[in-house]
Amino acid sequence: MNVISFKNRLMPGLKTRLLRAMATGNIRALSVDVFDTLLLRDACPELVRFRRISCEQARILAMQGLGDGDGNSLYRARLRVHKRAYDQVRAEGIGEVRHRDILTALCAETGLPVSAVPLLAEAEWQAEVATLRLHRRLALLLSQTGLPVVLASDMYWPEEAVGRALCRLCPSLAQAPRFVSSGLGVTKRRGDLYPLLSRTLGLDPSTILHMGDNWSADVVQARAAGMQALWLPRSWWYRQARELADRAVRRRLRRQGWLGP
Repeated sequence: MNVISFKNRLMPGLKTRLLRAMATGNIRALSVDVFDTLLLRDACPELVRFRRISCEQARILAMQGLGDGDGNSLYRARLRVHKRAYDQVRAEGIGEVRHRDILTALCAETGLPVSAVPLLAEAEWQAEVATLRLHRRLALLLSQTGLPVVLASDMYWPEEAVGRALCRLCPSLAQAPRFVSSGLGVTKRRGDLYPLLSRTLGLDPSTILHMGDNWSADVVQARAAGMQALWLPRSWWYRQARELADRAVRRRLRRQGWLGP
């Protein structure tokens, strides 16, 4: 096992947990979740993020002569197509939602030409990345282990967009191998991404330590696939704030008739 050497006392809690997790076996590689683990979102719930994204998309489209800059119609359509896309994947039990499919459906719902998809995608990427920040202490820890690091993400963005976000926010890991569900058609939440990851690395699953913020996807499913797992949740205060905000937004949208039950 590689031993982490520290020249300072940075983040002793995480250091201790990581060392203990690595001590459980002959760990030869680290797998890390991207969003809300390595790249941290603000406390806005997803539905608020979609509104923010829709407003930016409407602004960019208006600059190109497409629409009047009002994000409400885009927002309502995004709520519909996003839910429909995930409902279909859950019903089929295979595959993963892809960003381009969401945006293509969004164009069909709002009467936009399909040629607007790249504009919508870039506007969304810019809006999202502007609210992300790097978990600097975790990134430093990863660089000090001496172990190879791979990144595993359940995300509808394409792998290239995830890579661009890493290039901007975490250059040290921008070239790490990436396993993104939208391109692979397998997910952490179902557990079928993990066997692919271990086969690609050519390692026994028990020698890979996966870490992430989602208990079910990042811990339960990783362990079910034979990997070691370390839970790195956001703070209790963060999770409470986001959950309360999410409930309030959903109640308001249901009263407006913008969101189904």
